Amino acid sequence: MNLRNYGFNKKEIYDFIDYWIPRLNDAPYYAIWPQHTAQVDHVIPLKLSQQADSRLRLFYIIRDMTEYVELKEPNIPPFERKGFVVTEWGGSLE
Repeated sequence: MNLRNYGFNKKEIYDFIDYWIPRLNDAPYYAIWPQHTAQVDHVIPLKLSQQADSRLRLFYIIRDMTEYVELKEPNIPPFERKGFVVTEWGGSLE
């Protein structure tokens, strides 16, 4: 799990695991491709009533697989929490 490396805190990671792990039990393997803030902003614009000082958005594209596939290690950009912080995680199970 690389959520900590992206900058999510313990509660946000727990919430992610609590939501997603029960949904990932129908296949022997899953391929997961992270989509970071800039990619997510391009597809799903975010409108806030207050400008955030720090924004972290991470969505995973998840595909069930019948066999193991080695995936490229994602490039994880640095993230610094400062001021008013907005974090969002999500995913799409194909």
